[in-house]
Amino acid sequence: MSTVGTCINDTGELLLVYGTKTADTPQDRDNALFRLPAGRRTPPGWDCDGIYVPSDRVAGQAVFPDKHGPVAVKYGVQVVDFSFTIRLDDDRYDLPVNQGVFTPAEVCTGLSRLACLNWNIPSLAHDDLDGFPEVSGHLPAHG
Repeated sequence: MSTVGTCINDTGELLLVYGTKTADTPQDRDNALFRLPAGRRTPPGWDCDGIYVPSDRVAGQAVFPDKHGPVAVKYGVQVVDFSFTIRLDDDRYDLPVNQGVFTPAEVCTGLSRLACLNWNIPSLAHDDLDGFPEVSGHLPAHG
């Protein structure tokens, strides 16, 4: 059973999201980073696995303590066709319930992905996010 996650960017600023690698994204991890403009969402069939929180932002969680970036936030384990909305309050992303917030030290390449993940987590400030491809076919966030 495959999962397809839809990310809705209600932050008012550019957001980096994790998705399936393509021939144009030669990143060396399980997935790749893509730019999702403000007020947009990933299109149907585009599997959004999570988001990147830059070094000058905070991952705000409802249940667990907030984590300062850079971190990767994972969504969608064993859930079919889900969507999640990311909002921003000052420099803090208000994150819906997720499957984990991971620091660069928690990147791994082993078989177990419960305590770590094999994702690229660069150390970039928000103003430095331009070097990634844009999500192809993104749509308005609402409507």
